[in-house]
Formats: sequence, C-alpha cells, structure tokens
Amino acid sequence: MAVTTATAVDVSKGLAAALAGIDGLRVYDHVADIARVPCVVIQLPTIDYADTGGTFCRSVWTYPLLVIVARNQDTQAQADLSAFVNQVALALEDAEPPAGIASIEPQVALPSSVLISGQELPAYTLRVLVRA
Repeated sequence: MAVTTATAVDVSKGLAAALAGIDGLRVYDHVADIARVPCVVIQLPTIDYADTGGTFCRSVWTYPLLVIVARNQDTQAQADLSAFVNQVALALEDAEPPAGIASIEPQVALPSSVLISGQELPAYTLRVLVRA
C-alpha cells in the first residue's frame, strides 16, 4: 500500500495554482457555497492508496474539476465551455507539479450541467489523475 503525506487540501491548492493564469476563469480550490461563472470548481477526489501506478509512498487521486459557464445564449455558452475546458486541460498538462505532487494528468471531460441560483448551467466534468 502506498502512503502519502499530501492532503486533499494540498493537492487542490496545487491544481488551483496551475489554473490561476487562465484569463477570465475564476478558480475555486474547494466546493464553494457561492460560485461566480465562468469558473472551475475543484471537487473532492477519490483516493486510491493501492494503485500500483502510484509508486512508492504515493497514492493516486482522481479529481473531478467542474468547468462552468453562463447560459446567456446556447451557442456562445458551448463555445465558451469548449474553450475553457481545453485551456484547463492544457494548463494542467503544462504545469510543473508543485512539491509533494509527482504528476498531474487530465483524463476525460464529460458534458454535464450544474444548478446555481436556480439556473441550470452548462458544464464539463474534467477528471484529472494526480499522483501525490
């Protein structure tokens, strides 16, 4: 079994730091009570302490990142969402992993939606594999 000293808060803050440079996208490193779109919300991960790909003293974390945009007009919302999810994936791929994180690997983006202030907004749930 792999053991890690990283916590979910540590890893979330590392992911948030990697996304901080995306112009026009707010980054929440936790599930917030109130979120202003467009934004990415780093949700709670699943943690696999037994994954053989984790290597010695590391575990494998799968983080769902929720990328959300406004629905002012459906065509524009889809274009904005497509652009932001690509920027998030590229920023994570290009990021230098912070101390305590071995790698950050975007996996798959699944179309979804989220209810904010009574309005259903378009979103992608991007799964990100983190070895920490």
